[in-house]
Amino acid sequence: MDIWIWEGRPEWDDIFAKVKAERAEGVKEIGVAFCGTPMIGKDLKLYCRKHSSPGQVIFDLHKENF
Repeated sequence: MDIWIWEGRPEWDDIFAKVKAERAEGVKEIGVAFCGTPMIGKDLKLYCRKHSSPGQVIFDLHKENF
């Protein structure tokens, strides 16, 4: 299992593409966990949709806002 903790402004397109390309064979769901401001959560939701491919891989966002 890989866990990434990020500080600063990540390049989401690059990160999602890399995770998608390097996932283990047969993995069809990738969890994206986030705890922070709602504005970043909205961005992550868009990137999860953008990089998901039904039937191939789905990015599933798990978020908690405070």
